[in-house]
Amino acid sequence: MARRGLWIHVAYLSVIVVLLAALFSYHMAYGRLSADYEELKADYQELADEYGSLSEDYERLQEDYQELWEDYQELLEQPGVVVQVINDRDYYPVAKELVEVANESIYVVMFYFKYDPRDPEDPVNELIWAMGNATLRGVELHVILEDSIHDNVPAYNYFARIGANVTFDKNGVRTHCKLIVIDRLFVLVGSHNWTESALWWNHEASVLIRSREVAEAFIRYFNEIWAEASGG
Repeated sequence: MARRGLWIHVAYLSVIVVLLAALFSYHMAYGRLSADYEELKADYQELADEYGSLSEDYERLQEDYQELWEDYQELLEQPGVVVQVINDRDYYPVAKELVEVANESIYVVMFYFKYDPRDPEDPVNELIWAMGNATLRGVELHVILEDSIHDNVPAYNYFARIGANVTFDKNGVRTHCKLIVIDRLFVLVGSHNWTESALWWNHEASVLIRSREVAEAFIRYFNEIWAEASGG
């Protein structure tokens, strides 16, 4: 009887140990789930904050787009304004002709202006030499180049050598414009950098605008960038 009672006691203890182990495992699992829940909760809050920020950015972009669209419509309604779409390879002959017929002035703001006189096939060389020839005709040449791009240095040196008004933009400021204004009348603006890849190979989109009012507005913008670069 004593032995039987001992076995019963041992069995009870085993059951208790199993129950305690199960309870401990449950407690540990609950702790892990609780930690996972808190982590997921924090991740959710972070995503909610990011969504709120993106939503605000989207609303601002929508407002900017609407403002640009209204400005564009107003531009089209102005008398004497002619707008021509210039895509891909069509840009180069248009730009070259504008420079070659320039009578009074040329204003250029260019993010990437890669002059490589060692490459006879590079169309940029023809453009920059046409600008040099324009200065010989008495055309005023004003150029602003992006300071952070080392490939712009040869173009800068060429313009400085021929006596053009040339400067890099203000250090630390990114000037991403691709803008040319001819004779205070023609504006060529868009995505085309003056590089062989942009003029020959890339898909690029620009517009040619014929308007004295638009040209003067861009020249004022040019002068603002120039003043910023020179500290004036």
